[in-house]
Amino acid sequence: MEPYVEAVSLQEAEQVLDRLARGGEVPADVVGDCYDDLAEAAANEKDFASAVRLERKALESFAARIRPMPICSSASAMLAPRPA
Repeated sequence: MEPYVEAVSLQEAEQVLDRLARGGEVPADVVGDCYDDLAEAAANEKDFASAVRLERKALESFAARIRPMPICSSASAMLAPRPA
């Protein structure tokens, strides 16, 4: 995380986070929080295009942690289409 902390620009920090996210070295929720912080900083600088892009990356990082739960067979039967 040191290169992220020492980044001198939003773009540099984003590039570092992109590398960390691809490498899996840092938990997805930590990367997501960092993207979220960068999005806020970009919005404060009125760089709204970057803010939206960074917030999307934050949400994607958080979504990567969510695993769909299997549906049990009885629930699956309840959701199956019924004949007319």
